Amino acid sequence: MSLRVRFQYQTGASLVYSIERLGDGTFYDFGTGTFGSSPGTGTAALPEGTGIGTSYLGRYTVTLATTSAGQWTDGAYSVSVHNVASGLVVGELAVVMHTQDDQPTFPAGSSDPWSIDLSTYVSPMAGYILKHLSLGADPLTNSIGVYTTPGTVGYVIATNVNATISSRLATAGYTAPDNTDVASIITSVGAGLGTNLAAVRAQTDLLHFTGTALNSTLVATALNALFPEPVHAPTLTVLQIFAGLASLVMATRSGATGLNPSTVQFHAVGDPTTTRVTLVTDGKGNVTAVTLNLP
Repeated sequence: MSLRVRFQYQTGASLVYSIERLGDGTFYDFGTGTFGSSPGTGTAALPEGTGIGTSYLGRYTVTLATTSAGQWTDGAYSVSVHNVASGLVVGELAVVMHTQDDQPTFPAGSSDPWSIDLSTYVSPMAGYILKHLSLGADPLTNSIGVYTTPGTVGYVIATNVNATISSRLATAGYTAPDNTDVASIITSVGAGLGTNLAAVRAQTDLLHFTGTALNSTLVATALNALFPEPVHAPTLTVLQIFAGLASLVMATRSGATGLNPSTVQFHAVGDPTTTRVTLVTDGKGNVTAVTLNLP
């Protein structure tokens, strides 16, 4: 289990190399044999022509033994070649490691995986998949009953699609909706709405929103209904009605002295200089005339 570096460069150079594990971006420490972000010994010598003589000058090689599965995890690595004299990186080599080695691995007993009988490898692996994709019978031409193991598509089909679709609902058992009932409901609701709307309008037409701003509110209309006047009397507004009542109940009054005064005056509330109601009597307590001075 090794990593083998082979690099061609001008002869006589002083080269070293470093290794990066691309999976996590860490670098190999040649002093401790571990990968880390800041290795103490980050490079090692890459000698020229080792063991093969002068005919291979310019060929720099090294073989690094790898023994730790925890350090040399399967995956991609990058080998950088450095020129010691210039301090520059002069080459980058891509390496794929598997089981701490950069050599491809093959099944035992053969050097070519395509020459192995697939029937030998039937566990969940590449051979198993290839066998079932290429050697398995066409599922569309096989009886469903053959493939009914729980968890398979055949099991789902055989268990759930166990009758013809047409048998689920016979034509005789289907009852179409009665659209005439829907039309009848629409007609009935429409007639009811018309009647109810007419009744609402008849009531709202009794409300009057005319005249001054004081009489143009719903409150004024309701109060006028609460305080009707005789038909022969002049029409009074709600404000005038309350002003007259307030002067009779809560305001000051003045008039002729004596047991039976001939004139009694009721003033505006809080304003004794303004007379709202004047009562003229016959000296016996009977009111013979009323004079109003309302706002």
